[in-house]
Amino acid sequence: MKPGSRPDPPDLAAGDVHVWWSRANSAQDLPPSESLSAAERERGARFHRDRDRRRFFHRRAELRERLAAYLDADAAALEFALGPHGKPSIVGASVAFNLSHSDDDVVIAVTRLPSVGIDLQSHQLQTDVERMARQVFSPTELDAFAQLPDDEHFPAFFRIWTRKEAALKQWGDGLARDPRTLTVGLEPRAIGERWTPSDEPDLASLALETLDAPNGMSACVAAPREAWTSTRVVRSSTGC
Repeated sequence: MKPGSRPDPPDLAAGDVHVWWSRANSAQDLPPSESLSAAERERGARFHRDRDRRRFFHRRAELRERLAAYLDADAAALEFALGPHGKPSIVGASVAFNLSHSDDDVVIAVTRLPSVGIDLQSHQLQTDVERMARQVFSPTELDAFAQLPDDEHFPAFFRIWTRKEAALKQWGDGLARDPRTLTVGLEPRAIGERWTPSDEPDLASLALETLDAPNGMSACVAAPREAWTSTRVVRSSTGC
């Protein structure tokens, strides 16, 4: 992936959220992109497994080049800062962003809104969803979860977990806040449907939107409710 090799991004209006979806290339020995910083190159080189190193290089290059295109900046020169709970931002930038990844897949949300959160989860077959649900679901969600048929537990868990992660990341809290204090509901939502969880004062300022994820994955994006006007999902055809 070379700087300037990708088309200009779509126009990013004030209330837009753009979601870029990409997948790391399966080739094993590609050099890191020129858009990476020296620190990222050094960090990536420390991965022992080719797969992990390739995924890391792809995530960082994809993030830098996407943001650089919106900012008309040099990708390698972008400077990142971390918030109190580790949420990254770009120093002096006019856009907010958030990234999530699972296996080879990467999603990046970019907006001119004050903040955005996105989460992507692969449905890992070894996950003990009943045990995990007790650790992350609110009492209301646990009661509803217990009423579901056993064969619906697996997709329901990942559906609700991506919603919670997206909301927490939008706030910038991450796991500094107990996810059991949030109730986002586990009922299915149509792809592209945007909603604000009901009867949840802490969530009144944000909205959630279900993303179209490949089979065996769940994804959700969160942003400020009042100013969020549209979402555009763009799937990249190239990997790093």
